[in-house]
Amino acid sequence: QQWSQVKGTGGEGCDTEDGRPDADPACQMNMTFTISPQNIDEGDTATVSGTVVHPMGFPFVTSIDWGDGNSPEVVQVDEYGIFVVDHVYIDEGAYGYYDVSLTMDDGWSTYSESGSVAVNNAEPTVILNIASSVFENDSVTATGTVSDPGILDIFTTIEIDWGDGTQEPVTLDANGNYNMSHVYVDDEMSGTPSDDYYVFIWATDDDLGYGEAWGTVTVNNVAPVLTLNAVATVNEGQQATLSGTITDVSSLDEFDLTIDWGDGYVETYYTVPAGAFSYSYTYADDPPGIGADTYTIQVTVVDDDTGTDSKSTDVTVNNVNPVVTLDPVSDVNEGDSSYVSGTVTDPGVYDTHTVTIDWGDGHSEEVWVDGSGFFEGWHTYEDDDPTATASDIYSITATVEDDDTGTDSDSASFTVNNVAPTLYYTDYYWEITDGIELTVEGSFDDVWADSHTLTIDWGDGTSDVVNYDAGGGSGSGSGLGMRSFTLTHNYIDPNPDPDWEVNYSYSITVEDDDLGESTGSGSGSVTGGSGSGSGGSSGGSGSGGGSGGSGSGGGSALIFGGQSGTTKSDRLRVSEVVPLFHEAVRRWDALTDRPIIERTLREVVVQIADLPDEQLGFAVQNSITIDLNAAGVGWFLDPTPGDEVEFVERRDGEFRAHRRSEAHGGIDLLTVLMHELGHVLGFGHSDDRADLMNDSLDPGVRRVPDTAPTRMLSPHPTTGESITLGRSQSAALGRFVVNTPGLTESVRLPRSTVILESDVQPLTPPTRAIHRYIDAVFSTALESDDLALFE
Repeated sequence: QQWSQVKGTGGEGCDTEDGRPDADPACQMNMTFTISPQNIDEGDTATVSGTVVHPMGFPFVTSIDWGDGNSPEVVQVDEYGIFVVDHVYIDEGAYGYYDVSLTMDDGWSTYSESGSVAVNNAEPTVILNIASSVFENDSVTATGTVSDPGILDIFTTIEIDWGDGTQEPVTLDANGNYNMSHVYVDDEMSGTPSDDYYVFIWATDDDLGYGEAWGTVTVNNVAPVLTLNAVATVNEGQQATLSGTITDVSSLDEFDLTIDWGDGYVETYYTVPAGAFSYSYTYADDPPGIGADTYTIQVTVVDDDTGTDSKSTDVTVNNVNPVVTLDPVSDVNEGDSSYVSGTVTDPGVYDTHTVTIDWGDGHSEEVWVDGSGFFEGWHTYEDDDPTATASDIYSITATVEDDDTGTDSDSASFTVNNVAPTLYYTDYYWEITDGIELTVEGSFDDVWADSHTLTIDWGDGTSDVVNYDAGGGSGSGSGLGMRSFTLTHNYIDPNPDPDWEVNYSYSITVEDDDLGESTGSGSGSVTGGSGSGSGGSSGGSGSGGGSGGSGSGGGSALIFGGQSGTTKSDRLRVSEVVPLFHEAVRRWDALTDRPIIERTLREVVVQIADLPDEQLGFAVQNSITIDLNAAGVGWFLDPTPGDEVEFVERRDGEFRAHRRSEAHGGIDLLTVLMHELGHVLGFGHSDDRADLMNDSLDPGVRRVPDTAPTRMLSPHPTTGESITLGRSQSAALGRFVVNTPGLTESVRLPRSTVILESDVQPLTPPTRAIHRYIDAVFSTALESDDLALFE
């Protein structure tokens, strides 16, 4: 801005009425000035320059009023009237500009001219100095200055934002400097090992000026530190407690803790806080092989920014010995199978176990232990021992060993009773002529190989004694413990009269080495003439813990040889037997050509009878007799006879019932039917106790055929084969049996069809029986010649 030919504001005689300059040269003042720049910021300099010339050459004083409240400043004008003056405006104007006036005073008059300069508010200046990176929980320092060219300005706000959500005011010293510190407790929970924070500082003045500065700080994560305490020794099945401490410079970090317990089990705990921790774990088993083992526990901690630390510690896990418990054992007779069961418990749930049973008679065996710890075993006691005792006590010991060499034993005592021998002989009333020897023939057997003494008292004051060693003696036996005898005697003539006749009675006693005996007797006459005899059957009486036998003309019986877990007395019914008989035929049929089986079994007659003693079944020619109630034990009637789901195979062809199955404790009717069909097909008895054709059967046992028949009984023998409950002797064809059934009802049907009826009527000779057939299973009329009578 420039002014020239400036009109004065005073000076007498220099004004005109119309306001124009006087034409008098003395009144013409030459005053010019320029303000540059005309628009500045506070704190900047404005320069006023120009010329002031007095027309009369009078001395004068020139001054400038800058308009900012300061006193007018005298301007030094050189000899040519030129002047240059600078001025700093330290604050913006109230209205955004200042009026500047130039005044010349010559003592007589004053002359002035004015102009204006725009002065703007200047922004504050902010400077920030900060470190580029730190570790979490370390302190970072921000330094710098905050200034304003408007030195009169007042800072209304100065603050710093550290980028982690923290803001705070900044304090300046007298020189406008600041020094601020801040702790970054954590880098961001972003799953990264470091994070950047943006630091921002700003200032505002009282004229709404604003200044700022910013910087970046990288905060690095610090890994946590894991400390583990020692773990106490524990037994398998007990809890081990692991404790320790997690420390981290950042109080905001959270952690995942992974524990590998060393036995293959790993677990992770999430968002675990820093500080102490404690976790427990049950070691189900120590590793197999030795009594105690060491596991290494590996622990890893990871914070929320991938920082990690790992430590390990060892724990010793001791094996705990298993505990075996035997169930009570029932008393048995010699030759019978003793059943023992028990359980194994072990806190080492993954331990495997071996149980060995010492049967107390010099035999032992290893038995299987199922997943629940249950085990069972069977053993036949050949003889009570020692001799000369009616019974003896045995102790069964079960010893368990786990896979870590831990052992335990338990014992149970029971009694093995002697069984008296059974005497078989033909007793008839004899008549002999003087001088003719009387011959008495017979046999006896025992359930096992006792030694025996046979004594016959001839009734005339003389007697004979025959000793039999265990396992065989004089005479020939058809099996273990079976003896035969032939004794002769000549009765001396007591009277020379040729018509004399004397009656004699003899008695036979067979005694085993354990006080068991069986007796029999006979009678007849000795005359002076020729005699003839007719005989019948007779029995004896038993003593010494056994029962005596009696002779008959039937066949040998399959007998019961074990102890029943349950007692059953149900009567066998037609509808129950028919499906089992057909399954028995099918199993034999599967081993050979169907025509052979069909021809052989076409005329088979099956009957139900109340068989004596322990007999289960009986076969004579093509007739099969089944006991009414399995010798009082009760039949197991398999609802699914085509499989062995109720059994577990113990040996080839022999199965034992599961303890909790319906088959346990009952006699398997399917086995008895297959056994008797084996006789019809030509098989005799077998000495192998696991063979279907063995003549002894225990409760809960199933045997199946495994050999095809190679011969047929043709013609059928007049005597028969049979199976008994649990006797272990082997019988032969032609052997007589005691107490054959009184009456059996049976029907002969074509092509192996079987019918059995419900009621049994014992008959006593002379025999007369009346029965009405009411079986509704078959809708065919029965012919009268189908009635079978057995004695």
